[in-house]
Amino acid sequence: MIGEMRNIVAVMAIATCFGPVAAQQGPIFLGKSTTKRVRKTSTASLTIICDLACTWSLDGKTTGTLAAATPATIPAEPGQHQLIATASDGLDKYQKQITLGANEQQPVIVELKPIRDARLEAEKEAEEKKEEEKRKAAALKELEEKQAQAALDDTKEGYTLFMQQRYVESKFYSERACKNGNLAACKLLGLLYMNGLGVTRDYARARLLFQQSCDGASPYLDACANLGELYEHGNGITQDYIQARTLYQKACAGEYWDGCWMLGKLYQEGMGVPQNFAQAGALYKKACDQEDMVGCVNLGELYLNGTGVPRDINQTLALYEKACNGGASAGCSRVAAMYELGRTGTVDYGQAAAFYKKACDAGDLDGCNSLGLLYENAHGVPRNKHYAHTLFQRACDGGFRDACNNKKLPQ
Repeated sequence: MIGEMRNIVAVMAIATCFGPVAAQQGPIFLGKSTTKRVRKTSTASLTIICDLACTWSLDGKTTGTLAAATPATIPAEPGQHQLIATASDGLDKYQKQITLGANEQQPVIVELKPIRDARLEAEKEAEEKKEEEKRKAAALKELEEKQAQAALDDTKEGYTLFMQQRYVESKFYSERACKNGNLAACKLLGLLYMNGLGVTRDYARARLLFQQSCDGASPYLDACANLGELYEHGNGITQDYIQARTLYQKACAGEYWDGCWMLGKLYQEGMGVPQNFAQAGALYKKACDQEDMVGCVNLGELYLNGTGVPRDINQTLALYEKACNGGASAGCSRVAAMYELGRTGTVDYGQAAAFYKKACDAGDLDGCNSLGLLYENAHGVPRNKHYAHTLFQRACDGGFRDACNNKKLPQ
């Protein structure tokens, strides 16, 4: 088509006619002599030919629509002109700065098809790139889903082994899952390092793992509380009650109720915050009301001593019993102590022995030691020094030092 258009331009004949100039002379001039100047008119023009049907304008003025390879000639002043042609569908645009001389007849071939071809090719490449990106994203998503599922399976296995006290094996699965991005596994691994279970105790390593789990997009709030505990006690890090308070607040606000009583403990002791027994009591109650039994034990202590709340032995006993029945062995030991010391109104060694045994069976070492003392002294139970020795040994082996002094074999 371009060749055809160029032939059209080649055969275009622009005729410029010049008329003879006659000079008339006369011997006599009548009146005044006048000379009339005639303004010359430029014969410059532009001939526009589009290779595709187009709409075109010159110097911002729309001049019309042209069929493909159909010329249009218009007169134009000499000088600079801005030609803009657009394909009939409006998708492709041609621009050209034209310099037109005096009396020049200039043909302009507007080649829109190469512009269209380049656009279509660019669109094709862009679409292919988009599809390739979609394929890559889908493949990446599939890989991530597989990794996430594998990490979840490892995490579940790690927790199962942890509950079975197979800590070395638990560490293997939780570490692999943590590396694959499962924050629950990182938290579990942190617990192993914090407590030296299946690994050498490493508070610094535990801190990093808890931090990772606490800072996640969906944070594990128990990891925040564990991290706060490290700050509170200065384990593997500089002791910082303020940081501990911040982490406990985050956990409590997120309804991890251990965080509430841990925060309450700071208020009770005045660590990182002004001592405030009433605030401590409110936080303990918040935890206790949500069946967090440590909160119940701590709140019972406040009622026992009348700090932040009115002294109320009955309320104390009720809270300790609730905690004991809810699985908090410390609650059982506290109830037993109240019966042993007569804080319920009368000494009752039988009840004390029953609650100490419940505490000991649940792993409370203080309960085991206290029960041993009852058997050694025949308080509420038959004297049995051999059984007492067994209880002392159990408590001593668990790290309860007072029991180590009691565990001598009976004579």
